[in-house]
Amino acid sequence: MNTSLFIEIIQKFWASITNELRNKYNGEREAKTYFYERQLRDVYSPTLKWDQLSMDRAIVAADVVALDSEKPLKSRPVLKKANGNIPKIAITRYKDEKDLVGLRSLLFDPNSENEIARQLIAEPADAVARGVKERIEYMHLQTISTGMCVVPDAENVGTGIRVDFGLEASHKFGASKIAWGEDGATPISDVLRVISAAADKGYVITRIMSDRATFNQARNSAEGRELVAGFLGLDSLNRAASSANFIAAFADENGGVVWEVVDRAVIVEKNGKRTPVRPFAAGIVSFLTMDQVGTLQYGASIEDTFPTEGVTYSKVAPYITVMQYSKTDPKREWTAAEGFALPVPDVDGIFLLNTQEAR
Repeated sequence: MNTSLFIEIIQKFWASITNELRNKYNGEREAKTYFYERQLRDVYSPTLKWDQLSMDRAIVAADVVALDSEKPLKSRPVLKKANGNIPKIAITRYKDEKDLVGLRSLLFDPNSENEIARQLIAEPADAVARGVKERIEYMHLQTISTGMCVVPDAENVGTGIRVDFGLEASHKFGASKIAWGEDGATPISDVLRVISAAADKGYVITRIMSDRATFNQARNSAEGRELVAGFLGLDSLNRAASSANFIAAFADENGGVVWEVVDRAVIVEKNGKRTPVRPFAAGIVSFLTMDQVGTLQYGASIEDTFPTEGVTYSKVAPYITVMQYSKTDPKREWTAAEGFALPVPDVDGIFLLNTQEAR
């Protein structure tokens, strides 16, 4: 790695541009667009190890006893611990000789500094930093809809990973009669069955999440139309309920439980081929007990500890380091980002319903 080919521009604009990115990602001026930013709490791990300590949350009632009697002994909650290594996430982009010729031509125009800075720093730095955020989003949405984080080799340049967070079988459910979307399916009853089962374990469901197709199967079902009809004061509803009316009717009937649609794609690229992937598992309804469903456990980048001479660095988020440098033969200008991060769910507070599998 060598110093940037446009080091004067880098020295003049790098700090201000990357500070702007840092403010955008960590401040309040930009609305949060990532589920993981809303649902996870950042936890720093100096050892690059993640760990999860969970326990049965069911509260056992005390006994009514006679005066001067012993206090009854109850069983202790079962503690469970899972741990592992936090994976490295990395991405690079470069400007080839054709791009460099174009940037060089701008150097002869004294009024083009801002344009050079935009092309050289602002756009690529934002792209690689958001690339890291996209991968974390991918892992998070997959985790809260399956209880596992799986990055297959087919969608990844590097090392695929598989992390099973140990979601208990008693937290997994299927459709009670037939798969959703088929005649006779009972989506509302299935959802209420999971909410009731969670309550029996001492959990209060506050939010459920699903992909749009699964949501539409619920609102278009006979039970969905009946729910909305009652909410609107109608005897029946012979057409599909609107999304807004269904969400409002469901929350009204179930103590404010929010049904949130996850309509999110992440673009992955391998061997030059880009493929949109929807990480939230299709046909799954995820039941959550709190707004924050886990932690984003992260560690310092290797470059943070062992910086390379000539490379320009900036920390645009606690878990994202952006860098700029050049290489020769062929001559290229590189922008890269890396970090160590893993979304770790509180699996005790997650329940899953597979709507396409009758149990």
